[in-house]
Amino acid sequence: MKVLINGSSISSGKPVWEHDRPSQPTWPYRLQEQLNFDMVNLAVSGAGSTYIHESTIAELSQRSYDLVLIMWTDFDRVDQKVAWPADFPSLHYTSWAQSKKDSPEVETHFVLDTEFIQQNWVFSGDYYQAGSKHTDENVNRLFDYTRFISPDVLMEQSLTRIISLQGVLKSMNIPYRFMFFKHPVGLHRFANLNNMIDWQNVIDEPHLFSLAHRNNWWDKSTGHPTAEAYSMYAHMLVDYLKDQKLV
Repeated sequence: MKVLINGSSISSGKPVWEHDRPSQPTWPYRLQEQLNFDMVNLAVSGAGSTYIHESTIAELSQRSYDLVLIMWTDFDRVDQKVAWPADFPSLHYTSWAQSKKDSPEVETHFVLDTEFIQQNWVFSGDYYQAGSKHTDENVNRLFDYTRFISPDVLMEQSLTRIISLQGVLKSMNIPYRFMFFKHPVGLHRFANLNNMIDWQNVIDEPHLFSLAHRNNWWDKSTGHPTAEAYSMYAHMLVDYLKDQKLV
């Protein structure tokens, strides 16, 4: 069985980019340990809905999969595909910079699928953390336009991409499930789009974020769930996927 996974740092092979290596495998690798499937994981730290949407479709155009699992992240993230990722050497949140952190010393389940991940994506995390004024002028030129975009616009765009990817997966007859890292707040403002989401194919509860906080499985130093949260979430997914006859 071959499974395609996409998302952000919570789903990535390297969840904590401020450190040389992560402290534990994230939920896809815990899931793989229990179900023993072949996996391609496109998730990278800082990614938003644009990257998830476009990179998933690009991968599906090249290889076949038996199941697709997507964990959508915060709707306020902005992703840009650029011609030359090396023009942004100061950024941590690029798919190119992250892939360069792989090393032979890192265990296999931590290593990004660099041969599958597109290398030319730049994410807005560094720009936002710098207070919307980065020391790198290339970064400012790339992301300054986001000052004119409201959170509602970003949410509307994210919902559209979720619906679009849903449509692609259905048209290709590929079994899939969507997840949200956090409970998506404010969907009532876009009721028509929200109603277009096939919620029968969304694993709505529990959200990994709430599971981690409810059980005190949250690492404040990294801003990510602990190993216990990832393990428990994967265990719940195993039961769900078996019950749905998806594995």
